[in-house]
Amino acid sequence: MRKITTAEALAAQIQDGATIAISGNGGGMVEADHILAAIEARFLQTGHPRDLTLIHSLGIGDRDCKGTNRFAHAEMLKRIIAGHFTWSPKMQALVKNNTIEAYCFPGGVIQALLREIGAGRPGAFYPRWAGIVC
Repeated sequence: MRKITTAEALAAQIQDGATIAISGNGGGMVEADHILAAIEARFLQTGHPRDLTLIHSLGIGDRDCKGTNRFAHAEMLKRIIAGHFTWSPKMQALVKNNTIEAYCFPGGVIQALLREIGAGRPGAFYPRWAGIVC
């Protein structure tokens, strides 16, 4: 069944402690920033959702205020798992100051992990990765 909703209605469904995976092309391109803006607006108005885990494989943002910059509030974000933080100076500051937990993995590893999660599989083994399991 197909369901159409608003960014605000989607943001209202996110619970405290949720894990959110976002995708895009980096540099502010091919990103659903209107959804990220709605999540940030809800947090700024209500203090929720909070203690989120954010996952992305590519840098998401515009080096100003969009993308993962929208999650760069200490109470909003508990941890980030990312390929890099180049496009989000506000997130870089949280990471640099140890305000949030931060983990940086190769983008391909994160993409493979998200694919396996989406397929309902527990992980993947790739012989060319010399035994690395994601």
